[in-house]
Amino acid sequence: MPNLMLTTACNQQCPYCFARTADVHGARAGAESAAFDAVERFLDVLARSGIRECGLIGGEPTLHELFAEILRYALRRDFMVQVFSNGLIPGEALDRLAATPPDRVRVLVNVNERTAYSPAAWGTLTGSLGKLGSRAALGFNIWHVGFDASHLVDLAVTHGLHPSIRLSIAHPAVGEQAHASVEPADYPALAEPIVALAEHAARSGLRVGFDCGFRACMFSPDQLRRLHLAGSMARFKCETILDFSPRLECWNCFPLANVRRAQLGDFPGVIEAKDHFRSFLEETRREVLPHACLACDHFGFGICRGGCLAVRLREAGRTGSAG
Repeated sequence: MPNLMLTTACNQQCPYCFARTADVHGARAGAESAAFDAVERFLDVLARSGIRECGLIGGEPTLHELFAEILRYALRRDFMVQVFSNGLIPGEALDRLAATPPDRVRVLVNVNERTAYSPAAWGTLTGSLGKLGSRAALGFNIWHVGFDASHLVDLAVTHGLHPSIRLSIAHPAVGEQAHASVEPADYPALAEPIVALAEHAARSGLRVGFDCGFRACMFSPDQLRRLHLAGSMARFKCETILDFSPRLECWNCFPLANVRRAQLGDFPGVIEAKDHFRSFLEETRREVLPHACLACDHFGFGICRGGCLAVRLREAGRTGSAG
């Protein structure tokens, strides 16, 4: 599902955020927001490509001054809309989301550790979750060893959220060091807490899933078995997402934004754009993955793609430049 960055503005300062890097979003002097005609062009291209889902990202996308109007417009054009939010959602945007049927909108709310919130911010977050209900699903970024995600299950159950929790590992963006990320040597130390969270979630009827960049080998065979028994949606992928800036510049994903970019108008449609970046992804992966990965059964059977390509490029000493 392609994503449009509505605005670079954000009301959080997450230490692991790669989307706020100036070289990634091009907003070197304050926040930048997508014009309404850019939204129209983006949805036009998706529609011509037969794609009926769109993602709205940021920054915090609900801070866009026309967010409610943009959401109405996308729904009127019969798109299923996924909003990627931090949950600190302004009133008008929250009301519009809460008034939208759950089968038309999904809000992935990225929640930080409990200690990251002031009492006021925590109240805003839980208030948003309470209004969104089953429209919202929780996401959580792991950016250090010893992370604490113990509050996620209670939040999901208390507020009647969608029964899924998406875990992400904080990855570097190639060519910059501005945000926190997990070193691959520390991945195995994350495994047991992740498995324990999946088992805890399963006991409450929730399923834990993985975002891009996890490696199968960070888990022991027994931990993989326990993830499976917990109903975890454990996918070890690294794939083409297609993120678009407010000016409709596009890249494979944020961690690789400084490696290769294009413009929406460079391709007849989104399918061709995805094919362009997917080919680059696969060619580069074969160049930088170590032999142990390429010879691994998990890789050979398509279960694991060797982890985040941005991490692999950094390990190989290749910073690259966008082009």
